[in-house]
Amino acid sequence: MQMMAETTWILTLLPATCRVAGVALIAPPFGAEVVPVRLRLMFAAVLGVAAVGRLGSPIQPPVDAIAFVGLASLELLLGVTIGLAARLLLSGVQLGATHIAQQIGIGLGDALQPGELDASGPVRRLFTVLAITIFICVGGAESLLGATLRTFQVIPLGGEVPLAGLLGLTIKLLAGSFLLALKVAGPVLAAMLLTAVVFGAVQRTLPSCNLLSVGLPVRVMLGLLVLAAGVTLLPGLIESAWNQAEMVMTSSF
Repeated sequence: MQMMAETTWILTLLPATCRVAGVALIAPPFGAEVVPVRLRLMFAAVLGVAAVGRLGSPIQPPVDAIAFVGLASLELLLGVTIGLAARLLLSGVQLGATHIAQQIGIGLGDALQPGELDASGPVRRLFTVLAITIFICVGGAESLLGATLRTFQVIPLGGEVPLAGLLGLTIKLLAGSFLLALKVAGPVLAAMLLTAVVFGAVQRTLPSCNLLSVGLPVRVMLGLLVLAAGVTLLPGLIESAWNQAEMVMTSSF
């Protein structure tokens, strides 16, 4: 009898670990490339034990092995969707950094040799490190883990996973990611647009002036100045975007 109870708890632990593994594998800072996959899986196992410990009783696992695999797959899908809330936040910052590098001229190598050069890499890596650091400082990691554990109360293990709700949540998170990218790259894009207008007016007024020789250095220097000033706005943007992502997840579940 005791062995049957232990087996039931183990079968309860497996789908719970699948749900939190979806978060641990892709959500920053746990899903960062520098974090080994083995460490992510160990973290998922520990968090799965914590989640099961909050349950009053084990679930009744399906007798059929195929049905149990389907249950674990749905739990993994739910965890991945939750992790996307933070992952898309980071992707939005990276997309904005790529546009910044291209506009100020640092990323021109990508246009000359696509796929062979990573000219925008330094700017993107800088923004990635800053975004992860800010995400941790504003309590994003703790709130993400708390949201993951709260899903076990809203959607119990073995319960019906709202696939339509997960699809709508993913679409809203994608829209928020693109909006964050525009906000991150907005100051530099506006500065480069004004620079192009000024260069056009100068070229029309003084046709003999060779702006090609001075245009790129001026764009780079101006872009770096605006970038240095715009980095100070990054904490507020990330905190606001994460708060909106939390509201979307709360309303979806």
